[in-house]
Amino acid sequence: MGHYFKYQLIKYMNTYKFIPPFTIYLVIIVALYAYKNLPILSSFDTTMILTFLIASWITATIINADTINERHMFYIHLGNKTNYFFNKMLLSLIICLFLVIFSVIYPVVTGRFDKPLTFTHIFLGLYTHIYAAILAIIVTFFILSTKLSKFKFSWLLLVLILLLSIISSAFSQSFMLLNYILPPISKLSEVLSQGDDIAIGSRVVISFIHTTIYSIILLVVAGYLNKKSE
Repeated sequence: MGHYFKYQLIKYMNTYKFIPPFTIYLVIIVALYAYKNLPILSSFDTTMILTFLIASWITATIINADTINERHMFYIHLGNKTNYFFNKMLLSLIICLFLVIFSVIYPVVTGRFDKPLTFTHIFLGLYTHIYAAILAIIVTFFILSTKLSKFKFSWLLLVLILLLSIISSAFSQSFMLLNYILPPISKLSEVLSQGDDIAIGSRVVISFIHTTIYSIILLVVAGYLNKKSE
């Protein structure tokens, strides 16, 4: 398993498909922190949403990195299709973690915030960014690595879901069902929009529970649909 994972990582890096999303991400992060004395959590909110979008892009390139013949060869090597599916997800997460770490560490090292960071700030920054990446990865696999990928407008569907997730708070009261269908990115944004004096209270805990349960359910469904595809 370790040799396979190392092979996949090297193979993906050699495709250079990571360069466009990585470059755009790093350039936007540097541009966002071009000024000093910025509020902490609202800045993290912006980079968290950026992470959500770019993580989906990176995951899409990882899904499409193997040909059909290579996939079937890997199914045999790993024992079954499910192992291949989850290894691809893990690879996506590890690569996205580099972006998460950069987005949180860069403004700290360069002194861009208007006040010193506390443990709560760092925790919330890492927690929201990591969960944004996880949600993006699972949603992208759900659309592009199952039978849904056979549909002509699967890419458009993925983009639509990502965008609706980001702006869902604007219409969540009118369409309550969407709170349970769309990835709960807006819940993470609500945590980061409470101001820099926030404490880890009930809203943070509820957000964590909601996001975790949603991720697990969608992961199980995506894994099942992936197993039934092809």
